[in-house]
Amino acid sequence: MEYTDNNAVYKDVHIFLETASGTFLSEILINTVVFSFYNNNLKVLLLQTGEGCCYFLPEGYVFKDETIDDASLRILQQCFKLKDILYNEQFHISDETGQVNENIFSVMLRLSGIEIPEDSWVNTRKVSVCYYSLVDRFKVFPTAQDLFSSKLVWVDIRDISELACSHKDIISKAVLKLQEDMDRKPIAYNLLNKTFTLKELQGLHEAVFQKKIVSANFQRKMLC
Repeated sequence: MEYTDNNAVYKDVHIFLETASGTFLSEILINTVVFSFYNNNLKVLLLQTGEGCCYFLPEGYVFKDETIDDASLRILQQCFKLKDILYNEQFHISDETGQVNENIFSVMLRLSGIEIPEDSWVNTRKVSVCYYSLVDRFKVFPTAQDLFSSKLVWVDIRDISELACSHKDIISKAVLKLQEDMDRKPIAYNLLNKTFTLKELQGLHEAVFQKKIVSANFQRKMLC
């Protein structure tokens, strides 16, 4: 690769590629599905490229001196200035043999026209450790732009189209895990105001399970 002094992006990429292999665990990626609930819809937070041609989940590497759980929280805090993460749980490990070249950094490099050697650690097979987080939509603030992403967008889970890499599949698995968890432990309250009505709680369940619920049956279940 050739870099010019006046090309800041290329220089930053060059520095990252030169130093990251000694700083991060190159075989592990963290992906996080950030959920919030408002306007009676379950939303997912996505990053968008500067050209608007690609959407993807928050993704990052693990420092060699930190735990995977700590890395997940750090990435959220760096991306969104999230300090009040209401709930964060690991729910899936994606270890597919076809994951070579399928990470956001390598995809974004390709879309930016930056070629890297085939034997670069960026192109090696990755194990993706997936989390889902519950947050207050009004406490999410974007940080400074990074090399590739320019803004954050909240997307209704019913409106998600194609995403980079296998991120759409990760979101589908996260929704199923959220549904399972809401059936067996009291995490729904993390997506509602401190005080809420039974109708609002029903609206949340309908958004998460993506189906209408008979009010009488729901009220009876909640009051049991």
